[in-house]
Amino acid sequence: MIEYTNSLLRFTSDNSVMSDCNDITFYNSGLRNVLINGIKLTPHNSLNFNANEGEKNQTKFFFKFTQYTFPQLNLLTVIRKQYVHTEQYTKPFIIDTLNYVVNGSVFSDCQDITFINTGTNKIRINSDLILTAGQSLTLSANVNEVDKTKYFFNFDPLGFQPHNSITILRKKYLHHAH
Repeated sequence: MIEYTNSLLRFTSDNSVMSDCNDITFYNSGLRNVLINGIKLTPHNSLNFNANEGEKNQTKFFFKFTQYTFPQLNLLTVIRKQYVHTEQYTKPFIIDTLNYVVNGSVFSDCQDITFINTGTNKIRINSDLILTAGQSLTLSANVNEVDKTKYFFNFDPLGFQPHNSITILRKKYLHHAH
């Protein structure tokens, strides 16, 4: 049986938190949007970053509330899951966040990669995979595997930049991080 503890942190203003845990969950308990490393989290929704067995998240997360009037409407709850016997978890990793508004490519060099369409125009990934507004796609490797794919993304149609937005999350082992 694996034992763990959960710690809860609450924030009402812009801040940052070092994950230094196995799993981390952000829950927007307030009434305003909050940006977490550039990812928009709407009220009463959560964003989770989970580790596989033998891994530990070492990402520093920055968050910013989108409105400052009536700060009592801002509330972000952060839940950090930490295994009690951490000496057995020796694969530290980070979550790398990339944001693009023009066509491009990204070299994965990671274990997991997630593409999130944060704009309103469709996005084509490697020509065949299509994400509409708000959709996401996660490609995961097994433990001890690293994806070395070069992914191309194109906005469809080629609209104005305010309508183009993709967020890419890469889970990278620290010995692979650049």
